[in-house]
This record gives sequence, C-alpha cells and structure tokens, in this order.
Amino acid sequence: MSNVTAMNPKELATLPPPDAGACAGGGPLALAGPRDLLIQTITTDALVERVGAIKDAMKRCMVDGQHHGIIPGTKKPSLWKPGAELICTLFQLGTRYPKQSMLIERENNHFLFTLTCELFHIPSGRVVGEGVGACTTREYRYRVQVEPRTDARSGQLYPARFTPWDFYNTCLKIAKKRAMVDAILTATGASEIFTQDTEDNPELYGEVEAREVAPPAPPKARPAGRRADNPATPLEGVISRAWASDYQGKRYWFAYLVPAGGAEPVQLQTTEEALGGQLEAAAGSALRAWVEPSPKPGKVYLKRIESLEPPAAAEPPATATDRVAKRAAARARHEGKAPPKPQQAEEQRAADEIPLGDNPDWERLEALMRDDEVREYWLLKALKTLGWIPEGLQRLADVSPKTIRVIVESWPQVGAAALKAEGQGKQGQQQEEPAAEQEHEEAAA
Repeated sequence: MSNVTAMNPKELATLPPPDAGACAGGGPLALAGPRDLLIQTITTDALVERVGAIKDAMKRCMVDGQHHGIIPGTKKPSLWKPGAELICTLFQLGTRYPKQSMLIERENNHFLFTLTCELFHIPSGRVVGEGVGACTTREYRYRVQVEPRTDARSGQLYPARFTPWDFYNTCLKIAKKRAMVDAILTATGASEIFTQDTEDNPELYGEVEAREVAPPAPPKARPAGRRADNPATPLEGVISRAWASDYQGKRYWFAYLVPAGGAEPVQLQTTEEALGGQLEAAAGSALRAWVEPSPKPGKVYLKRIESLEPPAAAEPPATATDRVAKRAAARARHEGKAPPKPQQAEEQRAADEIPLGDNPDWERLEALMRDDEVREYWLLKALKTLGWIPEGLQRLADVSPKTIRVIVESWPQVGAAALKAEGQGKQGQQQEEPAAEQEHEEAAA
C-alpha cells in the first residue's frame, strides 16, 4: 500500500486494469489493483441525466400536497415520505436501519430516538448513502400534551392529557422518516430541489425563512374616522320616505333614497339623532349621502348627508289674511273650482265669522293634540277615515274653522281614532322593516 501511495500519476496510469473475476465478488477482494483506490467519477452528461430524472419524476409522477409541498414562508418544496419512496423506486434503492446505530435515550420520562438509514442499490447490494434522523417527546407539540400546564390568568393547574409513552411509536416513526429523507436527499443530490422536515414544524421554519425572503410591508395609512374595509362612498338621489323606529329601547332612523336614473331605491340606516332629524326634514328633497356598505344588498349605513337643492329664500311670516287665502285656494282645488281671488278670500273669511288668527278652537285643538301626543298626520288620516274632510287635504290649516270646532267638541272620539291610526301605521312599518332593524342591531353588536 505504501508503494502505491508513493507512485506519481504517470506511473499509476501504466498499471494494468483490475482482474474482472476478482471484482465480481463485490467484497474486499474486489480491489485488485492500485487503480481501484482512485475515486471513480461519472460523466457530466450522466449527472445532468440523473438530476433531470428527478425533476421529470417530480413533474410527471408526484402530486403537490401529497408527495411534496411548500410550507408558507419557505423557499423550496419539502420532500415528504411518499415522494421519498418514489425516488427510491426511481433509482432502485432500498432502505435499512442497522440496530447498532439505533440510539434510544430516556431522561425525565422523555424519549429521544436517533436512527441511521442506509441506502443500498437493490440490484448490486452496494451501500450508496446514509442519513440520520432524530425525534424526541420534548418537541413542543408533544411536550404540551404530556406535561401539566398552569393558566397564566387564573393560575389554575391543568393536568397532562397524555404520557410520553403515548407518543413512543409516533416519535420512533418520525425519526425513521427523517433519516430516510435525509439519506435520499444526500445520495441522489436532490437537496437542490427539495428541503425536509419543514412540514413537521411549519411555524418554526416558516417564520425563520419568511424573514429571509422579504420583510413584512408596513400597513398603509388610511383617513381618520373611516374603516379600512368599508370606506364611505357618496350616493346621490331623492329621499322618498323617512321614518323612525324604536327597537329594544334604542331609536333607529330609516329612509329610502331613489338614485338618479330610476334605479332601485336604497335604504339608509342610522342611529345618530342628528342624522335622523336631517333625514326626516329632507323627505322629498335631493341630497348626497356618504354611506358604508351593509352585509345585505340594497341597504347601507348612513354617515353624513349634504343637500343638493339651493337654499330657499326667506319668506315673511304669513299673516291671517294669507292663511285664509291659502285655505280658500285649497278648498277650491278640492271642489274643482278656480282658486279665489284675494278679495273673494276676504269675503270667505268674513263668512266664516271667526278670524283664523284669533280662533280659540285652534288653540284648544293644539292643546288637545299636545296633551294626548297626537300628530297632525295621523289626525288627518283619522278624519279622512271618518269622512269629515276630503281625501286631498294635507294640512289642518286647510280645514274650515267650523270643522275645527266640531273636531274639538268631538275630541274623545276623534283623538281615539287618531291614536288607533297611528298604532296601525307603526305596526305596518315594523312588519315592513324587521330585517333592516335586525341587521342594524347585529352590526351595532
């Protein structure tokens, strides 16, 4: 042996080839000459072919998520046990785990398994590589189940659900799997393509390698007072109806906004008293509403509104003569006659004998309505139901003083009818909008 090591390369090149018969045994006598002591290399084409065979098998035979997979935050796919077995089949490799290299340690009722996997070429029986794998019951996912823990808030002690013996076989099999994957990646040179063990601890490997890939992007700034997921957007249209409703001791305001172009009405909802008052005052007016989307279609949450109509010029206070003229014009419209002239209105006022501005029945009616909490709208509705006034009347100012006097004298009957009409109207609104109220309550919760 010493003579061989002293030879220079030229002298080694002149040595005869080893005896073919001596090499057939594959044992220690297979080295028949000094030439066999040199490292035998393969051609570059053969190396490229071997790597290409692994990539082709990965593309044609392996399934992502079954034979391999990328753990979020890692750089390369992790080779799993089914994929490792396919590579063994590709290169005709077998696995064995020598008992003399198996190490099982026990400390404080915990187990540590260390295994060595030998890869051998099945047709020739030659060992082509080996890998090492280990697993212990001290790993976090096992330790939290085999050790008692104490609640940090309450201080209560919770006993362990399992013992290390419950994970004896599990840890042994995981160490075996890790050793096999390590041996295959080492022997075949597949570490260029795959990594390993990241699926066993995705949180650990994912967090470490994610920081290496790219730092987290800083959150984008957003305007104050707006939610990032539901920013307020403008919506223009006309308020066709507005109303308030009480639900579980809380008041809600609703309104229907009809967008321009005849689109479907959108229901506005709010719990802010100021916005609710603006909605009720804006009935029949055009406005721009800033809204946020609701989980249900056709319904939005109102944030603020802006009128789109020019401000009306200030009108002088109406005099008694003006009110008489307006009432006379309304009466003429309902009777199908031409509106009376100012002189005719004065004559009608004289015919009524009681001036509107000085009529005590108006004051008595207002006091009765205020004491019994009767609104003008429902009073008019009750009077129309009783047949005391025409259907077209929209204001009490258009009712004649004689009718006002009759209403005051018959107030117990008229007031009860108005309160009944109001109760029926509110009940109809609640039946019409139960889903809207429930949705707003869920959003508030």
